[in-house]
Amino acid sequence: MDIMRVKQNSKRNVIYFSVKSESLRHYLKKAEFCYYLKFLGYEFYCEARINSESRADIFIPKLEVAVEILDSESEENLISKAKRYKCIVRGVSCMQELSLDFVERCVN
Repeated sequence: MDIMRVKQNSKRNVIYFSVKSESLRHYLKKAEFCYYLKFLGYEFYCEARINSESRADIFIPKLEVAVEILDSESEENLISKAKRYKCIVRGVSCMQELSLDFVERCVN
């Protein structure tokens, strides 16, 4: 299924951040989640466009799962993205304690 369109300068397994649009807490949680994804053997894209809509924080193409790191986003915004993306969308709070088991359960 061709639901992902990665921006031209996106690279597989590279973590992007912006000091203008995301907090340090948001970036660190995204980096931690991606660390566990690589440990589990999954490839990912950060800031991937899905169905030409807004960018997902993390997209795992093999599983067709988008992960949104929730810092200041509302639950309504997450629900809206899930409807637009037409793939599985998981929300992970910046306050969530991550572990290998948690990340594996989250994406499967």
